[in-house]
Amino acid sequence: MTKQFLSPKGRVAVTGGTGFVGSHIVESLLENGYEVSCLLRPGRPLGWLEGLDIRVCRGDIDSGEGLDELLEGCHTVIHAAGLTRALSEDQFRAVNVLGSAKLSAAARRSGENSSAAHIGHMIAISSQAAVGPSPDDTGVSADTLLRPITPYGRSKVEMETVMRETASPIPCTFLRPPTVYGPRDKDTRGLFAMAKRGVRVSLNKRCRLSFLYAKNLADAATACVERPAAWGQSFMLADGPALSWAEFSTLIADTAGRRGMAFSVPSWMLSAAAGFSELARPFARTPPLVNKDKVREGRQERWIVDTKKTEKLLGFRPRWTTAQGIAETYAWYELQGWL
Repeated sequence: MTKQFLSPKGRVAVTGGTGFVGSHIVESLLENGYEVSCLLRPGRPLGWLEGLDIRVCRGDIDSGEGLDELLEGCHTVIHAAGLTRALSEDQFRAVNVLGSAKLSAAARRSGENSSAAHIGHMIAISSQAAVGPSPDDTGVSADTLLRPITPYGRSKVEMETVMRETASPIPCTFLRPPTVYGPRDKDTRGLFAMAKRGVRVSLNKRCRLSFLYAKNLADAATACVERPAAWGQSFMLADGPALSWAEFSTLIADTAGRRGMAFSVPSWMLSAAAGFSELARPFARTPPLVNKDKVREGRQERWIVDTKKTEKLLGFRPRWTTAQGIAETYAWYELQGWL
């Protein structure tokens, strides 16, 4: 007997649901009428998922524990778990590649019992880092040759490859966001905190890059669930036109109501911070925010994406502009006392 879903739209499994991006995806799915199952490590609190109507399964993709329970009764997986920072390339591979392979194998196993609901589609959050920087202002597209320049980017390329191979014949769709910001993000919070103090920070005066509001990314993930014609594809995403770091910081300053002083971080300062991080690496327990790979990414002059395929095939256009996303993010940081 075929398992029936309580919701007409069915149930979606999400990994990384307690994280910055994953929590927004969970909220988007619930708002759009889906039931949601989330994988949480044993003993880990619900965090941003507290109070949401979800099914919690305990386990992790590193060991593969809890994956069969997570996928039970689900028709789609959104894989948002992964490392964006690590102490070594092996750490990136252990989670982003090997963990993704375990999840994909579990998804394929779910179809072995034809009498039960099983996974018919996998969606994974990859990164523009898998493609690499853009050679010109046109931006990189989803069909651009993949040329990552960092261990993180390489791990995302490997993740995409291993998921396609291991999950087959289940179609795998990959979203490759650029710089993501929004409520709950800790990496860009410093720019907002500086803006409140009247300082507009630019990390690289020459660099132009695409930005993506976390809720726009969550909307895109939900759109992938609902549009079978887009399954098995890769998509680039952005709020809109590319900006410089100075322009992004000015939008934050306008929200804060304090234009103040503009400050461009010199490259030697970032290099010095990266050098210190490298010296401290053998003794570090957590990955640093600035390291040699981040500096290498930051020295590139363009991180721009081309979203034409996304608009045409996925039928997706962002609901929030960068200015609107920044305003919501700033208000959230203030409410949480993060500034």
